[in-house]
Amino acid sequence: MDKPLDSITIEHSLPLERLDVFLKTHFEHVSRGLLQSLIENGAILVNGQPVKASYSPRAGDLVAIHWPEPEPCQPEPEAMDLDI
Repeated sequence: MDKPLDSITIEHSLPLERLDVFLKTHFEHVSRGLLQSLIENGAILVNGQPVKASYSPRAGDLVAIHWPEPEPCQPEPEAMDLDI
């Protein structure tokens, strides 16, 4: 995957917290749904292995996030009647 990469090393075990919720606190601008999708598609790995969004982060875990390339925003034309 040749995509932008972020990595986080978990400092303290979080037995009652889900991975997707933990990541949401670190990446506030990203929706939890997107994080769950990235986990499900294998773009977020823990210690080089795919995990589920419900995984509880443990001290020493290395979380690697392969962000998708942003899609360009293109305005789409819309047909409409105009009174001029």
